[in-house]
Amino acid sequence: MINSSSIDFTKISPTRFEELCFKLIYRLGYVKVRWRQGGADSGRDIEAVKYEHNPIVGIYEEVWFFEAKHYSGGVPPIEFESKFTWANAKKPQHLVFLLTTHITNSGDNYFEERRAGLEYHTHLVQGNELKEVLIKHPDLVREFQLTSSHIDFINLIKEDWIIKSEIPHWNRVVTALQLSDFRLLTVQEKLFLASAMIMHFDINSRENHLGGKDEELFMDHLHLIIEEASNEYILNGGTGEDFNDNIWDRIKWVEERNFGALEKSDNKEDFWQFGLINIVNFDGLIGIIGVVSAWKDNKQVIQPFFIFKDTSLTLIRFNTIENNIEEFIQTYEIKRPKEKEREGPFPFDFFKIITVTEEE
Repeated sequence: MINSSSIDFTKISPTRFEELCFKLIYRLGYVKVRWRQGGADSGRDIEAVKYEHNPIVGIYEEVWFFEAKHYSGGVPPIEFESKFTWANAKKPQHLVFLLTTHITNSGDNYFEERRAGLEYHTHLVQGNELKEVLIKHPDLVREFQLTSSHIDFINLIKEDWIIKSEIPHWNRVVTALQLSDFRLLTVQEKLFLASAMIMHFDINSRENHLGGKDEELFMDHLHLIIEEASNEYILNGGTGEDFNDNIWDRIKWVEERNFGALEKSDNKEDFWQFGLINIVNFDGLIGIIGVVSAWKDNKQVIQPFFIFKDTSLTLIRFNTIENNIEEFIQTYEIKRPKEKEREGPFPFDFFKIITVTEEE
């Protein structure tokens, strides 16, 4: 994950900072998010609604006002007064100040005195606190180019998959890993790149079309992306559905090619995260279904995933499998299509894979 110290708000304008806050607020689960662009913002830059649930009274609605302050130095008290005045008139449940930097000492004293006795809650989110929130959304950090060392090559890789229906060539994936700030990739982007590398690993093994420095470069990055994607997805990810018989029934195997290998391991020294990969139709959606592995609490665990073929690489999570790994792997290998012997390129019905060293 990216560090908060890498984020630099001076790289964007005040208007772009407001846009960033708007997208972040929407991402955090607020609804009816309205960005009041321009100077006449009626006392708040962004207005939103949050639905809360109370076990006694049920679901109720709260109105939130957000004010985005883009400063290079400390934010003075004068920047807050008009916002308090407007909030006193409109009476939201919450008023939030989002700052790129920090409040001045005099502003801090003013803020504490001003908020006393108000009928609504006030919140001050200073620059470093806001950065801690943003590092959990690396795609927003990348979109607004908030770091100094990043080239967004990953979008070109997505275009190969979405527009050209190609699993991107291995050296384009390697280039993306070399030129992009790896910390800014989302977990689904890392899983997608890992899947592409696993596919090419099998192709390289079968076709033996890599050698020398090309093979060394490929293998170095293959280990990097698979380990990073596996650990982030399993160890830092959320939960999803159980991968049970119902899930197997929802999968339609659209291609006979199988990629990757996965084995039960009792020895961490011999353990290497690797994945089983297939192109499938899952609930009517074309995409990649796969399984990755990690070492958790001194034992091996595995976790399936599905990545839909769309611009956001929509990720469907499945729950981690900690027991009966051998049984799951055996079931996967039984369910996977039985491959036929082929010669030459191996085109998919829905995707193409480039199998030569140089791109055409």
